[in-house]
Order: sequence, then structure tokens, then C-alpha cells
Amino acid sequence: MRFIAKGTIFVDISGSSAQLNAVSSSAVPYSIWGACAILKIPHNFKCFWYSPKFGYRCETLANNGRALGISAPSTALSDTERNPKHVFIKGASSMYKNLNAGLIGISGRQSELIELALTYGFRGIDIDLADLVKRTQRGSFETAARFLTSGKLKLSGFEAPIDLDADDEAFAAQLAALTASAEVAKRIGAMTAMLRVPPATDRLPFHEFFSVIHKRIDEIAAVFGTEEIQVGLYFTAIPSNAEGKQFKFVGDVTGFLALFRSCTAKNVGIIFDSWSWHIGGGAADQLAELPVDRVFGIRIADLVEDVSLKEVTSKERLLPGSNATVDNVRYIKHFAEAGYKGPVTAMGYPLNTSSTRDSSVSLAQDALDKVLEESGVPSTKRKPEMFAQASYSSYQSEDRGYRDRDRD
Repeated sequence: MRFIAKGTIFVDISGSSAQLNAVSSSAVPYSIWGACAILKIPHNFKCFWYSPKFGYRCETLANNGRALGISAPSTALSDTERNPKHVFIKGASSMYKNLNAGLIGISGRQSELIELALTYGFRGIDIDLADLVKRTQRGSFETAARFLTSGKLKLSGFEAPIDLDADDEAFAAQLAALTASAEVAKRIGAMTAMLRVPPATDRLPFHEFFSVIHKRIDEIAAVFGTEEIQVGLYFTAIPSNAEGKQFKFVGDVTGFLALFRSCTAKNVGIIFDSWSWHIGGGAADQLAELPVDRVFGIRIADLVEDVSLKEVTSKERLLPGSNATVDNVRYIKHFAEAGYKGPVTAMGYPLNTSSTRDSSVSLAQDALDKVLEESGVPSTKRKPEMFAQASYSSYQSEDRGYRDRDRD
């Protein structure tokens, strides 16, 4: 079977169903067949797909966890089914694999990272919003965001371009500039501003600084809230991150949850980090208390064996599933059962392996697949080369005309 390049296909999971869209083309039946062959379903699902172009509906059935097959055309479409065409897979999870290049130690141009995400079966990506805003200001939004607005990937999140530990004058300036960032984020459809809580400070003792940070988070949430963007708080439990500062702040789960619970803005939630949760003393009852509708992202990683939690550094952060020191399967099962709908991102480095950029993304994808499968969560596997080529060839051809500008 060969793919027709015009028949671009992508998966968009929303609500309680997985929705497979086939972009209109003259090769719709081939595209639908190819998508069903690629989409690996770990359970038996009965599915229905509608082809407005050809005027009929077909029924598909997962074959014992293997590729989907398509039956012969069966029933004529009703008028309401003619737009759009969908495949609905009942019972599919709303979690999806997300790529954050920095968290696995790689970097690249916007177009390159998108290409990697598409090649290795990721459905979402975290973006560099600060860079995008700069490129928009010195050129045009359309040029700067041309790859991000295609709709092929969910734009899961971005680092909020503001420092909670900045002095008052610097913070005020960053807050004033945040409006432009929020506007750009909304235009591209980015969902969550990820905001790091400082582990320590030289400014004030804990209780006084707590009040300052609480107020600052509310101010940041108000700016992003006007553009309907979520703010996801996260912390780091690496002990050395607090060194050189006079006062410790948030470096464990108890302190982090206390700060989160003090936030009243409805668009403030958390980015759950299994690695920091493990190192920071997170308990099962604390996990159960997290409101799933306020969990805006999940990051998972593993930990080198036999390392003291008081001396751990980022060098001991491994890709999830490397040795099961961190019980990521338990965490994913918990959130899946609670109804979490959102990105799952791998962090860390491969165990005893030197990697290229491509292999790093491939290994991150494999690590996520392993944890999701062991948790009973459906996962879209890596695309075959011919499908990946059809998916991102438009990026490659368009990118050639902009390479020089991207280097600026």
C-alpha cells in the first residue's frame, strides 16, 4: 500500500472519543485505509467512518489489537453526516504524547522540531513562545508562525516568559510585556503557560515571599486569562537548585501544593512532574487530592538507581521506564482513571546510550509508548516512513525558502 501525498491524516483526541480526520482529497479512501493501518488500537473497538465525498458510511473493526480493516460500503449518508468525515473510536484515551525538546536535551529550529514530532508519532509539542514573539515583532505573525498554525500538532504549552523571583522593577516590566506574549499564544492556539516556582530566593523569608509569589501568580493568571490561556505551575526538587540563595522556598511536594491551593484564579493549575514528585516526597494521599481538571500537563521521567535523594542532580534524570525507580505506570493509571485529558511528556536521557537528535526523539517516543501501554492507555505508534513523508513534506518544501531568515 502506498500513500497519496494529498491525503494527509492526523489524529485529534477530544472528549471520550478519538477522532481521526482525513483531509479532503481525491484519494480519501486510500487515506482512510492508510490511517487505519497505522493506528494501532490495544483493544477491540467498533468504529464508523463517514465519507461525504463518496456518499456512504463504512464500519471498521479493530482486529485483536492489530491494524484496523475497512468493510465494504454499507449505508448511504444522511444529510447531517456529509460534513465533516470522521472515524470515532469509542473508549480511546484523551492522553496524548507530547514533545518538549529541551526536556530530552535537544534543540533545533521550529520546523525541524515539528518534523521530528510528526515523524515519531507525537501529537503535541511545547513551543518556544519567547522566540516566536521576537520573530513576530521583527517580521510578521504569518511568517513566524507558518509551521505552527497548520493544525497537524497540538501546541500543548510554552514557558511563561516571566521570572517569579525577579526584583519588583524587573517583574513589573516583564508583566507589562506579557500581554503581547499572551496575544501571540492565543493566535497560534497554545494552551498552557508553564510557570516555574522558584526553589529559593535572596529577597524575603518563606512566609513573606509566599505572599509575594501568590500575588504575582494571580497577576500573571489575569493577563493570560484574558486570552483564555491556562497557567500551569511546576517546581523542581533538585536540592542544588537552592544553593547560593539565602532563603529556601518551594523544593518539595508539600510546599508546592500549599502554594497551588492558595491560588484562586480558575485558570491556574499544575504541571505534574513525576520525577520531582518522587524526589520531593510526594505521597499517595497527596496524589489523590489533586483535582484532575486542574492538571494541565504531565511530565514523566525515571531516576538512576541507588542515588541519594539529597544529592540528586539533573544528570540522574532518565527517560521513563529506564529502571522503574519512579513508578510512572502508577501515576499514569491514576490520572487515566481520574479522566485526565492532556499531554504526557517524556523527560531525561537514555540509559547508557549516546544519542543523536533523531534517536533521542525516537527513544523518548518508545519510552512513552512503554509506560502508556503498561498503564493500559492506547497510544499511536511511530508512523512508517512513507506516512511521515506525506505528513511533513509540505513543511520541508516550504522551509527551504525561509532557512536563512530562521537563522537570524
